[in-house]
Amino acid sequence: MARPPFSFEQVRSFVAVAEGEHITKAAASLFLTQGAVTQQIKHFEEALGLQLLERDGRGVRLTDAGRDLAIAC
Repeated sequence: MARPPFSFEQVRSFVAVAEGEHITKAAASLFLTQGAVTQQIKHFEEALGLQLLERDGRGVRLTDAGRDLAIAC
């Protein structure tokens, strides 16, 4: 069986960010640093070839693709 181009940790980080639309809060809930979660999301977006989050000053918003994926997760 082929290995997916992303990790479970990347999916878990995305779901945590999607739930609260806040990277810092997601990082705290996952016991990770903000930088680690940001990197997980960046690599997940690159693996999927989609922009999942829109950076909005100090926060983030889900894109349409991000919203669809969050519902599917």
